[in-house]
Amino acid sequence: MNYLIFFVFSMFSTTVGSELCVDNFMACPDYKAQCNEDYYKRNCALTCGVCTPDSNQCYDLNAECPNNILNCDDSRFPPICPKTCGNCETTVLPPTTKTTKKPTPTTSKPPCKDASPNCRAWAKDGFCHNKFYPLEKRKEYCAKTCKLC
Repeated sequence: MNYLIFFVFSMFSTTVGSELCVDNFMACPDYKAQCNEDYYKRNCALTCGVCTPDSNQCYDLNAECPNNILNCDDSRFPPICPKTCGNCETTVLPPTTKTTKKPTPTTSKPPCKDASPNCRAWAKDGFCHNKFYPLEKRKEYCAKTCKLC
């Protein structure tokens, strides 16, 4: 029955361009065992490991995110739908400065901290150990809470 629902639902979904590594359906993680089939490799590319997300861009990891914007309050959605949920980090470059003396090299580690205020709630929902979320995203959002640093 679930397979039929997934198939019918997939008939009405939108396709994402090949430049992004995304799943076309929210249900893809439920069908990971089907990744040996071409249909799932095509429509669940991220879940099936067919591609690797570009960590330099902010985009939703699922093509259905814009249709589920009202779910952004659910702690499971922002890590999957950072663009739709408004969780993209913007980088502000510091003004150019002229160095007058040689900087001394340091060996200290960057501080271990969480980038998101929602990490505690996400951790309770399994974010820290769920393999659906790439390790680099878990580190990026909740390094301290997930004990990844």
